[in-house]
This record gives sequence, C-alpha cells and structure tokens, in this order.
Amino acid sequence: MASQPPLLRPLSVAEILDTAFRLWRRNFATLVSISAVVYVPLAVVEALLAVLLLPAAARQATALEVAQGRATAAAALGGMLVMLAVGAIGVALLYAALAVAVSRYYLGRSVSVGDAYGQVMPRLGPLLATWLLVFIVVAIGTMLCVIPGIYLGVVLAFAWPLVILEHRGPTDAMSRSMQLVSGYWWRVCGTILLLTLIMAVIQWAVLALVGALGALALGGGSWAQAFQQIVGALVHMIVLPLSITGLIVLYYDLRVRKEAFDLQLLVTEIGPRVGIPAPTAPGTGKPTAWPSAQEKPPVPGVSEQLPPPPSIEEGKPFAEPPGEDTGPPPDEEERGGQGPVF
Repeated sequence: MASQPPLLRPLSVAEILDTAFRLWRRNFATLVSISAVVYVPLAVVEALLAVLLLPAAARQATALEVAQGRATAAAALGGMLVMLAVGAIGVALLYAALAVAVSRYYLGRSVSVGDAYGQVMPRLGPLLATWLLVFIVVAIGTMLCVIPGIYLGVVLAFAWPLVILEHRGPTDAMSRSMQLVSGYWWRVCGTILLLTLIMAVIQWAVLALVGALGALALGGGSWAQAFQQIVGALVHMIVLPLSITGLIVLYYDLRVRKEAFDLQLLVTEIGPRVGIPAPTAPGTGKPTAWPSAQEKPPVPGVSEQLPPPPSIEEGKPFAEPPGEDTGPPPDEEERGGQGPVF
C-alpha cells in the first residue's frame, strides 16, 4: 500500500519515532511478510534442532564412549557453524529488503515482497562484504576498549543501507556513513538506543507472558524450549521492521539536514536503485533530473529574459524611447519656454 510522501524537513527524535511507528503500522502486512521469508524457516530449523538433537546428544553422552562423544560434539559444532553462516546471510538479506521496502513507503510508493528481495539480490556480494567489514571493525574497537566499539558501531550504522540505497561499495559505504553521522553522533546514538529499547521491551513482555503459558501447558523439556524459540522468532519477526523503519527515516533526516535534498531529487537519485523508475523527458524517453529545490518552473506567457540595455555612443546623449512627441508641458508652453515661476 502506497503512503503519502512526507514533507522532507529536519525532524525531531520524537517525530522520527512517530513516523517510524506510522509507516510500520500502515504497511504491517508487507513488512512482516518480508521478515517471515527468513525468520519462519530459521525458527522451524531451530525448533527441530532443539527437539531432535538435544535429547539425542544427552542420550549419547551417557551410553557412547568418549571418542564417539567427541565425534558427535564436533559434528554438532560444524552444524551449528553452518547454521550460523546461513542465518547471517539470511539476516543480511532481510535487513536490506526491509530497507528497500521502507524507502519506497517513505517516498510514497508501493512495494511487494518479491520486489524488495529482487532489488537486494544483485547487491548481495557487496552487502555481505560490508556486514563483515563493519563487524570486524566494531569487534576490534570493542576489544581495545568498549567506548571505541560503541562509537564505531554508531558511525557505521548506515553502511549496509548505503550499499543498497546508493549502490556503494563496502569501503565507500563505510566512509559515506561516517560522513552522514559526523556532527550528529549523539542524535543518531540516542535514536538507535531508543529504538533498541522499544524492541527489547516489546519482546521481553511478550516472551515472558508466552513463556509462562508454555511452561504451564507443556511443562519443561525440549518441547517447551522449542515452543519458546518459535515464539521468540515470531516476535522478533514482527518488531524488527519497526527498528529498520526508524533507521531508514533517520537516514533520510540526516540527508535533509546535511544535503538539503528535496523529495523529487531523492526520488530521482535513490528511486531507480530501489525499483522506482527515473523520470523521463516528455516525448524522448530519455532520463531527466527533477528540478532542484532552488529552481522555479517558468510561468506560462511570462518571459524571464530582461530587455537589453540601451546603447551608448560616445559624444551622444541617451536616445529617447520611441513614442509620441507630446511637446513641452502645458505650463511651460504658456510661459514661452521660460523656467518655472516660484
């Protein structure tokens, strides 16, 4: 469902959160469907692992020899690593698809689940490389000291959306993210922190309630754990689009503040990269740019070209403009051409 394009102006933190909630609410079905493409299969696999592998591993630990137990542990570790790698790729795709969808909705356009993922797949390589580089940089900063890690995590928060929205490479996207956040670090950090806290509170409240009900109905054991994992994945699937929506709205707010882009210029620049066709010149079909905020459309029937200044020849006075010679003023003619009488 397409929404009304917003007035691109500097927003307060409260307005960013309000806009994010409004976009998330109006386009809830599509955003959650995009999340479900990744989270539902992951939740099912995790639940099966909890039901099948954990009890089997417990039985083998008591019955098999130590060597076989080590082999089983190694196989389980390998499977876990593969699962983590597949999950990381799926999450990267999911985040990028949500960024495409939110960008379209924010610019007043519609989008489908297939369109969102279709715009991401050609950029999968740079997207994964950007995620990996950002993870390494933030991890190094965190190991050196927690504060550099937090600082780097904030300044690089927009690196992965820039790979999709502006078609940038990994290092270029990281540099561009730093440039956008420069001068607004505390604002970006506070907004991201508020979004994270909102997500955490919603998830904690739902999981606490559902976990208590699941414990009463299923008791303990692997089935209760599988049920909690499924519910946790579903809750995260619902609230994650809200977090991504807030981040993308904050991205546009920074561009408005630092680059003074109007809506038409943003649509022309970013629209084709998220599947919105660029405007074309009438009758030619060739791409053309929208007028910038400083340009004014010509008024029909009014020429903005000023007439040329009168020519001046050396030794000659200014030429009188063409017109009727009305002669001297009436009073002067009656006085015989003499000067005015006081």
